[in-house]
Amino acid sequence: MKARVIIFVISLLACFGAVIGRLTYIQLLPNSVLDHLKKSQYMTIVQIPPQRGKILDRRGEELATSVSSQSLYADPSLITSPRKLSKKLSKLLDLKEKDLYLLLNSDRRFVWIKRQLDLDLVSEVESWKELGLKFIEEGRRAYPNQNLLSQVLGFIGAEGGGLEGLEKKYDSELKGEKQAIVSRRDARGRPLVVSGQLFEYQGDGATLETTIDKDLQYELEHELENVTMTQVADKATGVVMDPMTGEILAMGSYPSFDPVKGGKANPDLRRNRAVTDIYEPGSTFKVVTVAAALRSGRIQPNTKFFCENGKFKIGKRVIHEAETNHGFGWLTLAEILEVSSNIGTSKVALSIGQDAFKKMTLGSIGANHLLKLSRLETTNKLRT
Repeated sequence: MKARVIIFVISLLACFGAVIGRLTYIQLLPNSVLDHLKKSQYMTIVQIPPQRGKILDRRGEELATSVSSQSLYADPSLITSPRKLSKKLSKLLDLKEKDLYLLLNSDRRFVWIKRQLDLDLVSEVESWKELGLKFIEEGRRAYPNQNLLSQVLGFIGAEGGGLEGLEKKYDSELKGEKQAIVSRRDARGRPLVVSGQLFEYQGDGATLETTIDKDLQYELEHELENVTMTQVADKATGVVMDPMTGEILAMGSYPSFDPVKGGKANPDLRRNRAVTDIYEPGSTFKVVTVAAALRSGRIQPNTKFFCENGKFKIGKRVIHEAETNHGFGWLTLAEILEVSSNIGTSKVALSIGQDAFKKMTLGSIGANHLLKLSRLETTNKLRT
């Protein structure tokens, strides 16, 4: 009997010794696995969202900016009555009650309810003091001038990425970079700020400076709307460009759309027709040909050209007048412009030669500047 007691005491001491040894090993000797597990229980990574950069006109006036807004999310594990809460939220936020119930009754710890709420809605939800509903601050895109320059600016999606226009073209520069900060958290997983610690964040998006003149843009769009109404047209498009530099001062189409609700707008209204639609200048370009002829100094307004009575063959091609009954003979330069003669204009262009014609059409503006007319982004610059 005594031997059994001794064996039991020795075994008990051995167990205690093993436990003490293990505790000593855990506490005093490094272990990467245990260290990682320990940190994961009280440390968390906080993602600080960047502020999307501004888009400015040539004078620094804001065309697009970001303002602070509140977005609603829920922790379903803290919600005691998902059915009742989903009914209240559906009425307040104009959401489907069935979809809300599925979210609030899920096993997830984080679900989005609605992004970028108005302040009155935020106040109403906060007054409920529902433990499982929380708000997080996010940036909301704002366009201070409403529809102005909407086709050029484009818009962003619900996740904050540019979807069209300059917002899409320069999305990587405008959106900035998220900053990840390691922070302590409490037993419920909420981040803690220790000793009033603040973090300086430098990841905000760049500012995009354009060549657009906001005042000229307003005048252009006003005239486009006016001419559409007075001429009973479907749409109108216009561009204002500095002929000496090729900078785009204004560009727009009517009708336009509200970029804040860009995702819901008609795709036909969102299209920037000034750079996407192909337009044949036709007879309007005859003015340039006549101007080139006058500038050359070899042709005067009364210089006459024979217009071949309505049929002019060049190589394998035959040029006709616009109307079959137009069979012009001799016409002065002024008369060619007056009757808009295709054959007369062709002969004028041939008489001044390719180099003089090209110099007139491209010289004062420049080929690179014409390229800027079709690619607006080349006339813009970024700054941080």
